[in-house]
Amino acid sequence: MEAKAVQLAQLQAIGPQIAQVLANEVFYRDFRNRRQVGSCVGLTDTPYDSGASRRQQGISKAGNHRARTSAIELAWLW
Repeated sequence: MEAKAVQLAQLQAIGPQIAQVLANEVFYRDFRNRRQVGSCVGLTDTPYDSGASRRQQGISKAGNHRARTSAIELAWLW
């Protein structure tokens, strides 16, 4: 985990705290594609489909809370 956190911290706008949180909460497992990463963190969309009405309700918030908070903070810093 420490090696993954060091690699993440080398990216622009990722500090040691965010890198450590992401390494511990998300990157301890292997993902096959980006949809699995988004689903794990809870940053996937939530569709609303009722008859003729279809729209997106925003992010699902069903994943890891600490990882989602860090990812959103990272997006603000980027």
